[in-house]
Amino acid sequence: MGYHKLEKGKELISAIIEVGKVLGYVAKNEFPIDKKRTNSPAVDIAWLSDEDHDFPLMIFEVESKVIGAIANNPVKVFGLPNESFEKPLFFFHLFLEPLDSSTKVDNLKNLFGLYNYRTYDLTNGNEYTRLLCDIFSQHRRLYKKIDLESILKGF
Repeated sequence: MGYHKLEKGKELISAIIEVGKVLGYVAKNEFPIDKKRTNSPAVDIAWLSDEDHDFPLMIFEVESKVIGAIANNPVKVFGLPNESFEKPLFFFHLFLEPLDSSTKVDNLKNLFGLYNYRTYDLTNGNEYTRLLCDIFSQHRRLYKKIDLESILKGF
């Protein structure tokens, strides 16, 4: 979807990359999902378990505005055959504009919610807590322990 221009989006992406690194992931910005293509679609943030891995464990997409094209982000991941792109453990779809009564986001939740996908309205302060809880919950699926000391030192 291209690089983010708005400062709020850039700051959020930087923060999520930092959280990923603190948790021990290889966190990459604008990660291409089809390495065979020259101009591959990319996800905003990918967390991988190793530098050499081709498939992210977790994906984060940041939306500055709620427009019809927001559906392209989960479609570019979940629409690929699993033979060519292994699906992530979790897909976090983050919105920086109020969701109001938009049916666009509800439709995404209804369709992709079956595939370890959630949306977060980050204009609501409580959603940051839910996002962090969900990140830690997914992390615990992979790792038995969380090193809180390292996490707190990272911030």
